[in-house]
Amino acid sequence: MLVLIIILFIFWGNKVSQGSSLITIESQKARLTLTLLTKLIKLEKNLKRKKRIKILVFLPRNKTAFQDQNVVNEAIKNFLSEKLDIFEAIYVNKVEEVQNVIEKFMPDIIYIGGMSPQIEKLIDLANSKNILTVTHISELVYKGVAISLDLERRRACILVNKYAWQKLKLSFPDIVLEKMSFVDNIDAKNI
Repeated sequence: MLVLIIILFIFWGNKVSQGSSLITIESQKARLTLTLLTKLIKLEKNLKRKKRIKILVFLPRNKTAFQDQNVVNEAIKNFLSEKLDIFEAIYVNKVEEVQNVIEKFMPDIIYIGGMSPQIEKLIDLANSKNILTVTHISELVYKGVAISLDLERRRACILVNKYAWQKLKLSFPDIVLEKMSFVDNIDAKNI
């Protein structure tokens, strides 16, 4: 039994190869959510007309000993760098930078790659500017983020904030709508 524990510790303690990236559950959720986003933009009536999607990506820096957020950040950057024909990305790591970047870059989407003490300020700003928000952190849908992939349920689904959906006037084919689960925006302010 001790040998098995040591082997597992060594295996999970070393880098698991995906290029040179460490793989975590959160980084895989981010990649799956971005893969979903890649498919959804081809189906949404307003976004599918665009040649490239401008995406502002919020990637907070983590200065703690536990580097899970940094692994997620790297996975997101790697994914988007593989999809340059679809996405034009700009990255920020402070909520305070978002306002200026929105004004200069005019993104179609804001992807929230991690938590921050001021995350609700970012979500409120995006909603006030009618910018589609997407994240792999499904709890943020209850705070106003428009779309996430919920892998925690018995059947995975696309989790959608009902109020953000209505405000953004998103339109998808019925077959996509059947895979969506709409939730109320209990925690967030009026959007």
